Amino acid sequence: MKSKSKPISTDYSNLRLEESEYDNQLFLNCNFTNARLNGVEFIDCFFENCNFSNASLDAAALKNCSFKECKMLGVSFSQTRDFGFEIHLQNCNLSFASFDKKKIYKSSFQQCNMEGVNFTQADL
Repeated sequence: MKSKSKPISTDYSNLRLEESEYDNQLFLNCNFTNARLNGVEFIDCFFENCNFSNASLDAAALKNCSFKECKMLGVSFSQTRDFGFEIHLQNCNLSFASFDKKKIYKSSFQQCNMEGVNFTQADL
């Protein structure tokens, strides 16, 4: 496993980061609230204590990404890219998130709040 680059700790709330790519990046205490992350590629990234509430992830790639103690209220993973999709969530708040029709069989959820999460037609 290669080492992560210098941690990013930034406020991305309400910003557009479309078509960006992050590889092997550590995100600490970042705020992605209402951010547009459409088409962004996150590969082997780790997010700790980040807020993704109501962020848009349309056509985003989440390949082997880990989330620890993140707030992800109302996030829809349904429109993220299926190819390589793999997320690992630990102690995250996923209330009212959606995995509608998502292939999530390589993903894991540990001690997460999953109140009202939509798994309709998800491939578990």
